[in-house]
Amino acid sequence: AMATLTATPVEVATARINPDRYITLTTSYPQLLEAAPIPSLFRIDTGIYGAPAAHADQIAAIPGIRWDGPRPAPDRPPAHTSSPVPLSAHARRDIDTLLDTIATAGIAAVAWPSGLGRRIFALAAADRLGLWPALIVCHPASLWVWHRHLQLFGNPDATVATYRQLALGTVDVDHAFVICDGLASAATDPAATQAVRTHIGAAETTVVALDTGWPDLTDESLRLLATIKPGEYADLPVPVRYPPDAAARAAAHEALAVLRRTATDPGTEQASQTFASSRTITVQLTDHQRRHIDQVTADVDAGRRSSTEAALEVAQATTCGTDAGVGPKVVRAMQTATAAASAGQSVAVLVAFRQAATYIAQACTGRVEMVTDPQVAPSPVAGQVTVIRFTTSPPDVADYDHVVVVDWPVTVGSLDDAVGPPAGGRAARSVTAIHCAGSIDDRLVELSAGELSIRWPLDDPTARWLLAAAHAADHR
Repeated sequence: AMATLTATPVEVATARINPDRYITLTTSYPQLLEAAPIPSLFRIDTGIYGAPAAHADQIAAIPGIRWDGPRPAPDRPPAHTSSPVPLSAHARRDIDTLLDTIATAGIAAVAWPSGLGRRIFALAAADRLGLWPALIVCHPASLWVWHRHLQLFGNPDATVATYRQLALGTVDVDHAFVICDGLASAATDPAATQAVRTHIGAAETTVVALDTGWPDLTDESLRLLATIKPGEYADLPVPVRYPPDAAARAAAHEALAVLRRTATDPGTEQASQTFASSRTITVQLTDHQRRHIDQVTADVDAGRRSSTEAALEVAQATTCGTDAGVGPKVVRAMQTATAAASAGQSVAVLVAFRQAATYIAQACTGRVEMVTDPQVAPSPVAGQVTVIRFTTSPPDVADYDHVVVVDWPVTVGSLDDAVGPPAGGRAARSVTAIHCAGSIDDRLVELSAGELSIRWPLDDPTARWLLAAAHAADHR
């Protein structure tokens, strides 16, 4: 078939670039076209095929394929050569690949594990191309971390929202640059997947997906890419979507969009520590917590207790646990604080509930101090854990080496005031927030990160809104 294609002057296909930035090929000779050396050729419909814009030169060199209109030209604005945030060695090497990928295809996926600076990498791309305003869609647990990373770039014009908010249609998606953080886990939720496909995948914008758990299998990776660019990628079996050699063509198509790196790759280094480390550890509700919370919400539905009282009870049970056992937030906080103190660091643990503060103070090994609502935090002591219970906002703990945040304060701004800026000032060197995913924590941090603030006792509408998240796990 290839010999026939080369020797016959017949017009095998017409190629054109479409508004979605991939090539459409129309043919009356599908067998000849499928035999052509187009690495990522894919089927769209009878007599209609597609190929990535990156293959334009290869397609133009094939006899029998006629271009209709101009060839694709990568839409890459002049890039700034510097970044306000120092990049790791591997990020400096990979940044041009990322810029070229999004200029050619309009999308890219960064599949890097934690600790390699994937958020800084994505923001550096937006900054170098001047693609502001930006929209960042993430899980609730990541809201504050993104808030901190944006501060490193001078608080550019950017909106941070959750997948839940995107699904509700309350997010303005008219942005030049969109980052979908944690897309792989969001894709397990049909509502979140449809929201990304409808509001982001269908928009004329640049999209970068970030994920520490991006799938290794080609078909699963293509399925995720189909949510952010549904025209070029499709949620179809590989043999259906791609002509033979289907596996090779699918793999080549996937590799054009996904930038992979592991911690053990040559040249990989940990993210720069010229700024404070800000991270979130997520935990899950235990079965005994779920049963207790279900009973509390059932009492509200039956009129046996007020929504305000119930919201406080659910928040406390989420942090502290129940009579059947201590909650995982307390356990992880204790483990994190003890490990840091054992390494000789001064540690402050910020917690809102008395019971949780007592548990942590009793469980931490070594030197421990516990205080309640101090106007001024105790002076940090190397190798000591200081448990600080706060009612509204935590005190200034910027002189501590490591701060563990167990409960979200009234606003993320008050947390920033307590721990200090991520760069360029007096600040804790490391901040770890403990977040219970799929719980009332998700909406508490949405309140804290938004224009509203958490002030107990809550009004009835706010309390009921918080309790709506307590019925079932929700990672959106």
